[in-house]
Amino acid sequence: MRFRMSTAGPRAFEPLLLMGGLPDGGVVFADSSGYAIKVVASDGTLVRILRRPFEPRPVTERMEEAERERRLQELQDGGGPRIRLMTGGPGGAPPREVSQDAVREMMRGQIEALEFFPELPVLMDLSTSWTGKVWAQRRGSSPTEPGPIDVMTPGGRYIGSLDPGETSFPDAFGPGGLAAFVQSDALGVPVVVVRRLPPVLN
Repeated sequence: MRFRMSTAGPRAFEPLLLMGGLPDGGVVFADSSGYAIKVVASDGTLVRILRRPFEPRPVTERMEEAERERRLQELQDGGGPRIRLMTGGPGGAPPREVSQDAVREMMRGQIEALEFFPELPVLMDLSTSWTGKVWAQRRGSSPTEPGPIDVMTPGGRYIGSLDPGETSFPDAFGPGGLAAFVQSDALGVPVVVVRRLPPVLN
């Protein structure tokens, strides 16, 4: 199970709240830029913190420029979030839809004024299998590139790391060692691929 949400404002590279459930009703979560995965029992007691020797990297001006360029290119290519804005007419007139050109111009201004968190969080994703294995994906060499996936037990035993070239991060875990991955086919249509994981990773 996985759960991801922003813990603060719209700054780029802001740490996310990453969370996964455990079979005994506890949870694991990470909410900071460091490598610190907290294991919490079902009664809310902090049991332990899983750590590995990786530190956040400072965000440089070059990273900021590259991220703005990436978002502007995504906007130009038609990617990114789709927003529909309506404005109320004068004197109770029916609301009118704001043109997509005006919406894109507004979003372009937001990207150019984008603020940045001062450091890159080590973790990009976190989830748990049905048996409670903790999967944690580190950031790759570039700010938006997925890195290796660490697999651990909630008790703190390190099982190993998977290279991002070996597998992508599962979108969902199922019973019997099954894991689901959402991919795109040659036409860009989302496809769900289900694989069975090796027992050591399940």
